Amino acid sequence: MNRNMLVRTIIAVIFGPLIIYLSYLGGLWLVGMIFILAGIGISEFVIQSLGKRSPFLLSLSVLFTVGLVLSSTLLNFTITLMIYITFLLLIGMLLSIRNQPPADLFRQILLLSWGTGYIGLLYPFVYHIRELTATGDWLLFLFGTIWLSDSLAMWVGTAFGRRKLAPTVSPNKTVAGFVGGMSGGIIIAVILHFWRLSDFHIYS
Repeated sequence: MNRNMLVRTIIAVIFGPLIIYLSYLGGLWLVGMIFILAGIGISEFVIQSLGKRSPFLLSLSVLFTVGLVLSSTLLNFTITLMIYITFLLLIGMLLSIRNQPPADLFRQILLLSWGTGYIGLLYPFVYHIRELTATGDWLLFLFGTIWLSDSLAMWVGTAFGRRKLAPTVSPNKTVAGFVGGMSGGIIIAVILHFWRLSDFHIYS
């Protein structure tokens, strides 16, 4: 077992049950989990994109990202949109007065706008999917298909992967891994359909 697989397995064993439990509870417990994950996600994104030389931009991005999460889950879309527009205007004004080449400024504005919008606006959909049913069956379906397909893609690809799927796009992905991942996703989807979602019919 390589290091990447070992780390993924340890994280899944430790945090997998916790995430499933919080997803089952829903409500503020799930909002809190999304809040924390969004803060971690935008922090990593900004540090990897701009480095550690911009603590103010990092703090501002984290503040607005978690603000988007809270407004999306607890308030309404209008307030969420206003918060995001405020962030775009603020970032644009703050970076435009910096003494840097226009190309660098544009890149920074684009990265911060994209990262904050992607995380702050899409992460809350975990909460909204959870609220579709009383016990969060659709969220269990989402996590189950993603986790098993991703895990099987890695395991099968590592063990049997020889032929590359798309070397120029993703050098480590193999045809065997792709087939394993798709098979895993389909298997868990069928299991969850008969176990938790038997009332749902594609054709009515």
